[in-house]
Amino acid sequence: MLRLSESGRGGSDRSTPLERVSIGGLRPTRGMAEFVAELLAGTPQTPQAFRSGFAGIVRDLGPINRALLTERDRLQSAIDKWHRDRRGRPIDLAAYEAFLRAIGYLLPEPAGVRAETSGVDESKRSPARSSSCRSPTRATR
Repeated sequence: MLRLSESGRGGSDRSTPLERVSIGGLRPTRGMAEFVAELLAGTPQTPQAFRSGFAGIVRDLGPINRALLTERDRLQSAIDKWHRDRRGRPIDLAAYEAFLRAIGYLLPEPAGVRAETSGVDESKRSPARSSSCRSPTRATR
């Protein structure tokens, strides 16, 4: 097993699984770095090649991910405020849908798009229902 070590103050060896280490432009926890090295042992993939490829993905997709997280936070804040402002009142579904469309949470359905499935097991074709949702006359005993 690969062991990563860094010297701490005074030359003593400090090694904790949650400690961050710098490897190939990334700063994973020591435990994660050791896990990846152990996982790749015995495969043609080297830890260095993995880190290089992963660092490229993080570099390329990191800004997009940050923008998506910012948008998610904006939407969630608006939804939270909508519910706080209406606390204790019945929800008007038409008004709620209009609100969700206005903030961009719900988008118009694209024209000309059709989704189909085939080869799906019959038991998977409809949403699951909890037994607590069934009417007493439909419940099986």
